[in-house]
Amino acid sequence: GWLGKDKIREAYQQSDCLLNLSSYEGLPNVVLEAMACGTPVIGARVGGIIDVIKEGHNGLLVNADNVGELSDAITKLLGDPEFAQRLGTHGNSEVKRSYSWDGVSRKTLEVYENVLSSNR
Repeated sequence: GWLGKDKIREAYQQSDCLLNLSSYEGLPNVVLEAMACGTPVIGARVGGIIDVIKEGHNGLLVNADNVGELSDAITKLLGDPEFAQRLGTHGNSEVKRSYSWDGVSRKTLEVYENVLSSNR
């Protein structure tokens, strides 16, 4: 069901991890939202997820159809709380740096500057 802004943040923060195992995906907000809340993420190696999650640094990547790989990733997170917390902390930092309005506008400005400098 629908959760309000405060409830969804609380749900992410109370979760051990977020699993996003789509076989096709763009850049799902749920991954960015979980990372912003410091929740470790296990995502499928598809679409924009592979651009956001840096394996072992700010999340874990698995093949969506590989149950053994998923099981290993979940076991790794649940069996090593310090590792899970580190992933969550790095994920939070990544979202703040790259996907906040400041981060997005900074990247957009870099694109414009590159285009302008290449036309000179």
